[in-house]
Amino acid sequence: MVLDSGDWVGRRDGSCWAIQQAHSGAVTAMKLISDQGRTKVLSAGMDKTVAIWSVGEEGHLEIEKRIVLSGGPCFSLHVEDEDGFDSILMGTHAKNILSWAPSRSDLDNDAYSVIENHCGWVRSLVTNDRWLFSAACNEIKQFDNVRAVPSLVSTQYLEKGDILSLACTKDKLFAATVDGGLYGYDIDKLGGLAPSASRVKAHNGRVTDLKVHKGLLFSSSYDGSIKSWDLEDLEIVDLCSNAHGGQRVNSMGCCDGILYTCGGDGAVRAWESNLLVEMDVVCSCEQPIRSLAVSSDALCVGTSEGTLLVKQKSVL
Repeated sequence: MVLDSGDWVGRRDGSCWAIQQAHSGAVTAMKLISDQGRTKVLSAGMDKTVAIWSVGEEGHLEIEKRIVLSGGPCFSLHVEDEDGFDSILMGTHAKNILSWAPSRSDLDNDAYSVIENHCGWVRSLVTNDRWLFSAACNEIKQFDNVRAVPSLVSTQYLEKGDILSLACTKDKLFAATVDGGLYGYDIDKLGGLAPSASRVKAHNGRVTDLKVHKGLLFSSSYDGSIKSWDLEDLEIVDLCSNAHGGQRVNSMGCCDGILYTCGGDGAVRAWESNLLVEMDVVCSCEQPIRSLAVSSDALCVGTSEGTLLVKQKSVL
């Protein structure tokens, strides 16, 4: 696939990708949001910008809003209301979490800091509605997410290994580290965190992403593998050791019993999530794919060169 910005690829066979040169550096994070019935893309890049895109009628991505962050790029995104853009939280290189309210026309169209004092780059943001969790260096911070401005409740520390990804359920939190570790926590009814099962060497390289879907935890890694784990005891359920032809697996997304992965081979692959059996190569391009987001309506990926590719789910 040749990545020509603005092209609508494969119209004749119904396999349509909207393609746009979105950032001047690698895409670092993405979200797909339904806004008044329309699917939109929220993307962040190494160029220190965060942007909102919509797929136009002519099959290209149209920029709606873009902001430039001071202090460094955004590495993680969280949307407070997934039926719109009322509040976007951004974990940044500048060791803080910024808030942006692009749908509020009465506010200045800039991001402002709401949570500071992280020990390093904020690599991951996840929520189970009641609690917001952030990861920076070897710290996990927990915030009360009911308040307009999340307030700090507790901080957990790992003995070693920078945390690169978090995932959570109503009563479980999981953290993955740069040295291949996987660590679980139980969340009690009052929000207290207690260490549970762990796998110090879940992978032979950095764990790039974690996702929870259909009662399983999924992990991807620089070692080229994807694995599924039991939520209670972190016993391995299934694995594929060579998921992307020996290349790094960079990101994952889950929807309707399907696990989507992307990697250094420039491919997006679809897997049966319960068995980790490959179903299809959904996309193959010339650039390594760094980020992935999927919803019931669309699939979006971002490359190492800042290109976005979006496909409507009806033609997946």
